[in-house]
Amino acid sequence: MSQLEDEDSGQEPISPSADFPGEELEVTPVAETFARGFDCVSISSFPGERLIPGKEDTASLVSTATLVPECIYIPPSGYQLVPEQEVTEQRVALQSATERLERATREKECLQEALRCSSEECATQVQVLLDQIKSSEELLQNLQRTLSDTQQKTTRQMATLTATFNRLCQEVNCLNEENEKLRALSSATAPGEPRVTVEPSPTQRAVQHRQERLCIEIVSLQEELKLEQREKSLLEGQLRVQQETHTEETQIMEATLSSLRTEMERLQQERKQTELQLQESESQVQKLWESVSEQEKCLLQEKEGKICLQAALSEEKTKVSRLQAELGTSEEVQRDFVRLSQALQVSLEKIRQADSMADVSSILEGTRLTDINQLQET
Repeated sequence: MSQLEDEDSGQEPISPSADFPGEELEVTPVAETFARGFDCVSISSFPGERLIPGKEDTASLVSTATLVPECIYIPPSGYQLVPEQEVTEQRVALQSATERLERATREKECLQEALRCSSEECATQVQVLLDQIKSSEELLQNLQRTLSDTQQKTTRQMATLTATFNRLCQEVNCLNEENEKLRALSSATAPGEPRVTVEPSPTQRAVQHRQERLCIEIVSLQEELKLEQREKSLLEGQLRVQQETHTEETQIMEATLSSLRTEMERLQQERKQTELQLQESESQVQKLWESVSEQEKCLLQEKEGKICLQAALSEEKTKVSRLQAELGTSEEVQRDFVRLSQALQVSLEKIRQADSMADVSSILEGTRLTDINQLQET
């Protein structure tokens, strides 16, 4: 044993103890090299292979691998997992909100068009009525001016006729007094005396001529006065008819204006109601836009979450495949270690049963391996 240790001092082989032949031997250099090599080897550095079912020595590992979940995902802070059904419901709600928004927009446009048409029609009616009122006022002013002029003219004519009539009355009274004087003189003559035909003097003829002229003027003036009175009555009748007509027109215009005011008030109320409806529609549209924006944000968040989930799923799948590869490598390492242990046990058994040191040296030379695949060749 000492000679063998001297010869193989560079390799430092470990020989079995003579005192305890039945006990376990110490670790050989090959086993130490194998252990040292696999201490620094990463499991992920070995090529991955699929699990081979049915192996008794790897059944526990396979059963343990089946307990590893395929995907483990914890959402980041601020995100929440949403099921597909809720996403579909939110999409349907977004579509319905968009339809309601479009319907409200169309109703708003229709209401605005109706309000514009009613405003234009009302403005046209008001303008027409204002024109009619203006023309009626102008006609009334013209009639009032005509009536005033006619009254002034009639007053002047009546004053002229009254002055002329008074003058004629005075002249008639003077002539009557002169005629009475002449009659008194004629009656003062004796009744037995023959009457002397006295020719009228030029003064008397002038007075008679003047009297006749005055009578003719009185008759003509009376006729003119009657004509003026008839004209006055006719003018008063026409003026009365015109006043009645204007009064009726004024009443009609007032009734029309009152109905127009009522219509204007109704249109203003309708306009206020329409404006309220427009404000409500605008608020509803704003709410719908806000809900649409919120739905879009939710969809965007769900899409981002879905992308994150897909990325996490792919990462977890990669981890699972890597773990499966590491598991396969570990199983392969375990199998190689079992094979190596069995080979070492066989070598140790051969060394125990060896008869000479040469046999022990040959057995130890056979246990010096550089690769695990050489174990099959030996």
